[in-house]
Amino acid sequence: MVYSLNNLSEEDYKNAIEIKPDVYWVGSKLENDDFQCHPYLIANGENSILIDPGSVLTFKKTLKKIETIIPFGHIKYFICHHQDPDITGALGSIDSLISRNDAVILTHWRAIVLLKHLGLKLPLQCIEKMGWVLDAGNDIVLKFIFSPYLHFPGAFTTYFESRKILFSSDIFGAISPDFQLVAQNENCYEGIRFFHEHYMPSREILLNFLNKLEGVEIDAIVPQHGSIIPRQLIPFVINRLKETECGIYTLAQTSTKIVKLLRLNRLLSDVTKTIILSSNFNQIVSSLIEQTGELLNIEDIFFVSQDEDGEIIVLGKDKHKADSYKKTCKVCHHLYGRKREDWITEYGKYPVKLSSYGEDTFGNDLKKSRVLLVPLFNMDDESLIGLIYFSFEKEIFIDDETEAILQQLMPALSAALERELINMHLDKQKNHFYQQSIKDSLTGLYSRFYMQEMVDRFCRMQDRDDHYKLGMIYFDIDNFKSVNDTYGHSAGDIVLKNIAKVLLDETRGDDIQVRLGGEELAVIFLSGQEEEFGRIGNRIRKKISELDFSNYMIKGPVTVSGGVSIRAKNEPIEYVFTRADQNLYKAKNSGKNKIICS
Repeated sequence: MVYSLNNLSEEDYKNAIEIKPDVYWVGSKLENDDFQCHPYLIANGENSILIDPGSVLTFKKTLKKIETIIPFGHIKYFICHHQDPDITGALGSIDSLISRNDAVILTHWRAIVLLKHLGLKLPLQCIEKMGWVLDAGNDIVLKFIFSPYLHFPGAFTTYFESRKILFSSDIFGAISPDFQLVAQNENCYEGIRFFHEHYMPSREILLNFLNKLEGVEIDAIVPQHGSIIPRQLIPFVINRLKETECGIYTLAQTSTKIVKLLRLNRLLSDVTKTIILSSNFNQIVSSLIEQTGELLNIEDIFFVSQDEDGEIIVLGKDKHKADSYKKTCKVCHHLYGRKREDWITEYGKYPVKLSSYGEDTFGNDLKKSRVLLVPLFNMDDESLIGLIYFSFEKEIFIDDETEAILQQLMPALSAALERELINMHLDKQKNHFYQQSIKDSLTGLYSRFYMQEMVDRFCRMQDRDDHYKLGMIYFDIDNFKSVNDTYGHSAGDIVLKNIAKVLLDETRGDDIQVRLGGEELAVIFLSGQEEEFGRIGNRIRKKISELDFSNYMIKGPVTVSGGVSIRAKNEPIEYVFTRADQNLYKAKNSGKNKIICS
């Protein structure tokens, strides 16, 4: 009895199942096997075709299913997409069953050079010499698509154009404990990813084949392993495979634990993707902790580097915690800027295992470690630009696979750190230039430009909240022209600097201390008490009068006069400036060295 793909049950797998007209699944389900293998039959009278015949373990059931559709002797062509025993193990049995003289095994020449050692009577025919096409008559035309190194150098796939079926061999195959002959939803990708990450050599080689499928109309992909992929899932699976990192076996040093290797490879892929897509360094660190935490029992990660002034920079998820590490992060700092070979000469291979932060007892001879130190090198000149400290919740054994993954992460992490250091340098430069633009270079007080910007903000705050009062203290240095004329302009600059320092010391960081021009200075701030403006003005005036300039050959005290003005709610700021100026004028004309309020 033959069954169709619709509404399959567990019982149906005991029978041949029709995929498309004249195309059948004739495989069987092996119990407790996550790696199911599928042979397929194309029924075409005495020119029938068996694709990927199968192994010794499955062939008896395959033969029985074929006999429910056609006599086994009607099979003329046996297509073997590669030479592995899950496909070719049954060839010995087939060789003893076939009596017709025109039966033939079709495969690639790279498989032929191996299969000939089976000593079969059946001839081996090279698909290249057939022009990569099999015309089996009755509109049964198969096209062979070369897929080298996926996962065998002579691997290929078979496209049945009139049925729009791709017999994909290992490609699109899957490893899964939950066998379904037909994929039901996008969850099928996990088994496919698992298989391809371990069995396919590289994403580039896989992409080369996937690109060949563009423009090929496919209703169903029928792989040798895993599930048949129906039309509606094909675009999703192909797009996800294009992003899949293959070649996981290259990470293996001593371990054969496939699950661990796959998780490490997924970590490598996820971290690299985060670094590429995110420009926020804190987000990168947070993601790194999250992505490595479960697999490696990571407790914390922080980056250490130096700025252009030689100051230690510590970057981590928790800024306060990172800052606390500055005192202990002294390991290897003398190597900053030196070459990779200098590191290897001093510490051997990397990463370096530490027993704890900042300790001198460290090295790769430690079997267990609480801390792993990974150096990061500039990708252009290979100079050391920083270090990553991975701290673990407890002492753990760090195997070769884990170290291999961390080494593969180094280029991406180096790029991320370099990018952050460049951004920090640019921010520092921008801040430097901004400070130059908003501050007076002589006194360090704010400029008129910045004052106007901040005063507007203060006015809005006062207008929203009746608790705030905005006030201005307008200062002018008494007899400043006489200081310049008597002692020179350099002495005048010294006076300005010292008076400016008093303004900064006697007011808050949020207040606006400004040099309006020449010897005219001002302080503008918010307060809840009107009398505070006059009190602070007089405190500043008194402190200035106590300054000692005798070391600069300036005789007598230097004093200031000041005018205070308090803004009414919604009052234009120009009125406040005018009243402060008027009160300053009154102070000057009434003996100087005093503060007049209004």
